[in-house]
Amino acid sequence: MQFNSDSQTSHLSTSSSPWGSSVFDGVLEGTAGNRGIQVIPDVNFEMDVEKELQLAREARTLAKRNFIRKCNLFKDTASQEEGDDVLADVCMEEKIAFTGDISKLYNSVKLGLLEQHTHRFPWRKMDVKRSPDHYVLTAVAFGDRPSGVIAMTALRKTAETCETKFPKVKNIGSRNSYVDDIVHSCEDVPKTKQLMNDINLVLYEGGFKIKHWIMSGNKVMDEVLNILDSRDEKVLGLNWDPTEDKFVYKVKLNFSKRIRNIREGPCLNKSDLKSRLPRVLTKRMVPSQVAAVYDPLWLIVPFTLTPKLLMREAVTSKNSTGTVYGWGDAMPDRLKDKWSNFFNEMYKLEDLSFARCVKPDNAVGNPMLVIFSDGSSLAYEACAYVRWELANGCFESCLIMAKNRIAPVKQLTIPRLEPCGAVLSCRFHILTEKECGSFSLSCT
Repeated sequence: MQFNSDSQTSHLSTSSSPWGSSVFDGVLEGTAGNRGIQVIPDVNFEMDVEKELQLAREARTLAKRNFIRKCNLFKDTASQEEGDDVLADVCMEEKIAFTGDISKLYNSVKLGLLEQHTHRFPWRKMDVKRSPDHYVLTAVAFGDRPSGVIAMTALRKTAETCETKFPKVKNIGSRNSYVDDIVHSCEDVPKTKQLMNDINLVLYEGGFKIKHWIMSGNKVMDEVLNILDSRDEKVLGLNWDPTEDKFVYKVKLNFSKRIRNIREGPCLNKSDLKSRLPRVLTKRMVPSQVAAVYDPLWLIVPFTLTPKLLMREAVTSKNSTGTVYGWGDAMPDRLKDKWSNFFNEMYKLEDLSFARCVKPDNAVGNPMLVIFSDGSSLAYEACAYVRWELANGCFESCLIMAKNRIAPVKQLTIPRLEPCGAVLSCRFHILTEKECGSFSLSCT
């Protein structure tokens, strides 16, 4: 694996041929200056069929061994921070948040000579009268299974090479990056822009480039650093309003059929939900609608508890013959009415927002972590708050995370369910202390 120092320049031309010839020609033209694909000169194609099959089998075996070798090589680095951990980290940090998207992450990492020859293919521009040219891929491709971990490891190794000169960038590469996204926060705007510039310099050393930056606050556009002004941005799947610096939620209800994993019809609005809700609801239809509300920070668990309980009721309900309803069977009217009311309540989430930063402007000292837990016959839960002391002597608390789980089907007593909530509290304590990089916590 090697890092590139030049930028990816291959572009696909519009195909006018039904076989896609012009598309491939656009990629392969001028391969001398193209990093992603390279032609191999003087390849002998005059060989018998048995020899060709033997070479194909050897190439397949070599590719498989190469894949296993890479998996073993990057096994330790593959267990990196999950996306929700990165979000939790930046949410609990400083006042100014920023995010950057790395352009063409995979294609910015070169393949070694051995890996190149496991990605060989012939092409002769749809001309059957000429011998085909032989090409190799010289950059990491999207189709390889270890491509993701190779690209992320290359990104982190690039940051480590400049650790002495830019120590903060190295920490961001290890803690606050997920695939091609970089998410971090700073105390003020000047420090944020300086850190953005340092990240650009370090990534340039490894052949990487930030497509654009998004920073919280009003009127933050900067043509030099390529900072864009946006009111609706997604950070690792969660909707973020950079101007207000708040996390928001959007509801997308769509019961139309899927064609190649894409819904046929538009999403439903609250006004036309009652008229366009399907007459027949099944257990197979409702989970995908609930899963469309993405909550990686566990801030709306009181809302997500309702569909869990309704789904359990749908799974355990029996018809008049005493058998459980199938996944394609119509729900009884009482269950359909409950789901209809729940779908109507979902639109209230669009009026809900959470401040991205949990640290007040006039906070003094380190915060106190306060965790509550409880259990009932239906579910058990835990929630965590940080309590700050302000400069005027008052206190302010902010919710940082919560989680619930429904009680087992085999009913337990409440004294046995309450310790389950206490276990969640202990896990919250460990997770919160791990993610609080800029301040320490005292727990109560």
